[in-house]
Amino acid sequence: MNTKKEDILLDHDYDGIRELDNDLPPWWLYLFYFTVAFSVVYMVHYHISNTGPSQAEEFMMEMNPENVAGSSFGYRSPYYKSTDSGPKSAAAIIAEASRAEADGMASDIEALPELEVLTDAASLENGKAIYTANCFVCHGINGEGTIGPNFTDQYWIHGGNINDLVRTINVGVIAKGMIPWDKTLTPEQIHNVASYILSLQGTNPPNGKAPEGELYTGL
Repeated sequence: MNTKKEDILLDHDYDGIRELDNDLPPWWLYLFYFTVAFSVVYMVHYHISNTGPSQAEEFMMEMNPENVAGSSFGYRSPYYKSTDSGPKSAAAIIAEASRAEADGMASDIEALPELEVLTDAASLENGKAIYTANCFVCHGINGEGTIGPNFTDQYWIHGGNINDLVRTINVGVIAKGMIPWDKTLTPEQIHNVASYILSLQGTNPPNGKAPEGELYTGL
């Protein structure tokens, strides 16, 4: 055994196998240094400066291509806070007030603008697509109700006008398992799907769930 090998021979011995304290290969060291540097750049880019979309935001880019606007990486994130001082839509005002109320902050829900129930084909088609992608599991493909309530009768648990429905979709009903959708859908998308849901009134699909809540006749 030469001197060099004796110098780097460790005390570890298993079944006659001895361990040498060899230097790591340069290619391995350089690769390790690169991964450390890359991790720092990645953290700053995606999680500190927010100049790149997260995995959740990339998913939303695929699911909602119409949202590709308003940020440095070309996508209006569900969490994107606009600094634009331009006019906000009534749906956006209601979304902000609903979230403030849900978070225990002051919000005069009664003084909010009354939304119009959308009836044009484009809005209802968009609302139907959103409903089919996100709502039918709990409310039935035709709004007949499954885990969640029936949308085709005149009974409502959280109010039956368009503002009530938009507010409920925005903040969810956590106690009943309904998540808030204001982080996933834009105010306009929520307006569309709320209008579509109201268009289901009186359609009487088969296997409709029994009425829940209070009778609402103001539609």
